Amino acid sequence: MRLLNRLPAVPYRSDSAACRCPARPGENGGRSETTHCSPVLRGRTGGVGLLLAAAMLSAAQGVLAQSPGVRAPVEGRGDSRLLLSAPARSPSLAVADTPAAERGPLFTRRDLVAAGVFAGATVILFPLDRRIAESLQDSSRQASRFLHHAATGFNTLGDPGAVVVTGALYAVGRLAHRPGLADLGLHSTEAIVFASAVTGLTKGLAGRARPVLNVHDSRDFKLGRGFRDSGRTSFPSGHTTAAFAAASSVTEELAEMHPGSQWYAGPVLYGAAALVGGARMYDNKHWASDVVIGAAVGTFSGIKIVQYNHAHRGNRVDRRLLASVAPAAGGGTAVGVSLSTR
Repeated sequence: MRLLNRLPAVPYRSDSAACRCPARPGENGGRSETTHCSPVLRGRTGGVGLLLAAAMLSAAQGVLAQSPGVRAPVEGRGDSRLLLSAPARSPSLAVADTPAAERGPLFTRRDLVAAGVFAGATVILFPLDRRIAESLQDSSRQASRFLHHAATGFNTLGDPGAVVVTGALYAVGRLAHRPGLADLGLHSTEAIVFASAVTGLTKGLAGRARPVLNVHDSRDFKLGRGFRDSGRTSFPSGHTTAAFAAASSVTEELAEMHPGSQWYAGPVLYGAAALVGGARMYDNKHWASDVVIGAAVGTFSGIKIVQYNHAHRGNRVDRRLLASVAPAAGGGTAVGVSLSTR
């Protein structure tokens, strides 16, 4: 709280050439009023802030994508064997579960760098939150039917769309006997659920007022108020969290099944997730910094949950929901998981 109070206020000027930004329903006790925002603000401040945040987010995602993966397990070690089938490799490859000594660390220095980038983007955006919000509430933008319809669609994509799609992928994979598809759907759903839990707890603790309550006050935090007041659940964005958790986990799973696919699937998935965040800001539900933190939580959750599951194949959840277990030669246990997506 003290840190936010110390952030420098961004000068704001209203003049006769200002554009008119209508207040949202419910503001100022239900009264309808009009505010003024500088044309320079409308044309430059919001765009520059969003471009800067997008660049930093892209850099952070690139750092996370370079995190070292799990080392290939050595055949013949351990009592349990994992049978993998991938179209790009040999049809049937028997390998042992990965020993702890051969797994790469789940968290690395690159992760710390990426976290620093996300934190830096958030701090930079805090003084710009109000101006970006006012810019997006400009009457000309809010009058656009196309933007309204697009925002509605991307809002639905974030919640409940993300978890519905990943859950459906798991169900289809199981029913159609496509273990690779079921693997992708399960791990992506796990990422969304975990990330949403982290975001929900943070929302309750931060108690930040949504911009729809007062678009001119981006520093309204009340510790713990978010647990009992839905108007104070702005920080971070839950829709953005879910969208980025789905994007990052699906990208990681595709890279595992089809190496190189992340370079064309990633931009599409992350781009759609970013548009979910933009839709939340356009609808005046979140500040720009809410979206950045939501993207950070979702991205970290998606990447790390997939990496953990791939480093601990045959874990309790996967054994129950994915794998078929059968006796193996030598008295061990064979866990069959197919990564084929034919």
